[in-house]
Amino acid sequence: MENLPLQSAKDYILEAFFILLKTKPIDKITIIEICEKAGVSRVTFYKYFKTKTDIIETYFKASELFFKNQITDIDFSDEETLKNIATMTLKDLKNNKDKMTALIDNNMEHVYLEIINNAILNSFKAPISHEDKIIACIYSGALYNLAIMWVKNDCQESIDEIIRGLVRSLKFI
Repeated sequence: MENLPLQSAKDYILEAFFILLKTKPIDKITIIEICEKAGVSRVTFYKYFKTKTDIIETYFKASELFFKNQITDIDFSDEETLKNIATMTLKDLKNNKDKMTALIDNNMEHVYLEIINNAILNSFKAPISHEDKIIACIYSGALYNLAIMWVKNDCQESIDEIIRGLVRSLKFI
């Protein structure tokens, strides 16, 4: 990853961090190691990030933007909409399973919950009722917990199987 075009430096830092995170705990990874792996200087690192946690948040901000563009004005009584959101979330997670596994191994998975919560709560164009906020939090929490369980289980269940469990649980709300 050496001699990289400067416009790609941020992406190389992100990728280098997650490569290192697969092999060692986050608290053992140094900024110098990230820079060496990415082929960038410390100045370049600090141009984009202040901390290692900033790298994680930046990575998931892309997912949050993706979700915000896909999720608008959720109707919690519409089962198909809820299934579509869950499908989109699980497909995104499966595509990024190695990164999510590294975060889980480092007890940083809560960052993903914040992304799901923000995407769902910020999807409404108009102010929503307190009751809908409660339902949104229950839904995002259920989706998050299922997603984490699924990743820990190496995504062995089908997405449809996970969604069936989610829909069954939502019938109690």
